[in-house]
Amino acid sequence: MNPQVDFSQDTKNAVAKKAGVRCSNPTCRKLTTGPDIKSSRITTVGVGAPITAMAAGGPRFNAKLSPEERQSPQNCIWLCQNCARLISSNIQYSAEIFQAWKTHAETPLTSDLQQENATDVEISYETIALQPNKHDYRLFVKLRNLGAGTLGPYTVDLEMPARVMERPDQNALYVPARSNATTSVFYISNEQLIAQLKEEITPGNTKVAITITYFVTAEIYRSRGNLFSQPVKATFSRQGFQPVVVEKKLTDFQEF
Repeated sequence: MNPQVDFSQDTKNAVAKKAGVRCSNPTCRKLTTGPDIKSSRITTVGVGAPITAMAAGGPRFNAKLSPEERQSPQNCIWLCQNCARLISSNIQYSAEIFQAWKTHAETPLTSDLQQENATDVEISYETIALQPNKHDYRLFVKLRNLGAGTLGPYTVDLEMPARVMERPDQNALYVPARSNATTSVFYISNEQLIAQLKEEITPGNTKVAITITYFVTAEIYRSRGNLFSQPVKATFSRQGFQPVVVEKKLTDFQEF
């Protein structure tokens, strides 16, 4: 395929409009269209950049895509010229990262404030042991840096139904002053996490911020009432940005 093949102008116009004619990099979000001070014309400094390369040998080339798919709006991300150079030359960033940028930028009714908080929060779990009368689990809160720089000062909170916690006070991140008979609260700051990881969460990387253990017994299951409908909630807070909140039900994290 010819390396000079580009997106059609219609495709670039459509993608630019979906991104609000702003750079899709969540830590940039610069306007890419404005008046030309030397004329009455409109100047565009945005670029419709390919997420996966148009030709073999290019950054993030995906041989499984057809030529039509490579030239489709789904493979096009709207960026300012500076960030476009980043996407064309920096192999540190995966296609998944740029796809996440595109999704954030094109989400309807998402404010600029939300888009700039370039962090993805995930709650997951693993099974430690499954016995007939007791299941033991481990839960993780993970942070993924979707931006082009470090995340800066932030905090992460986890709220967990207290009934499935056994000795939560043995976890260094437990916050007794904010916990009660219903909810156990855990907290970590970026300073604590950096000390724990011995590094920052660099762009494109995912790290575990909070880990806790919990359990469900046969007795808890039989008398569960609305327990499994109670929330497991993680909140990523960063000064000057809208919090990122992920909330699921406890039933999503057990196998009874």
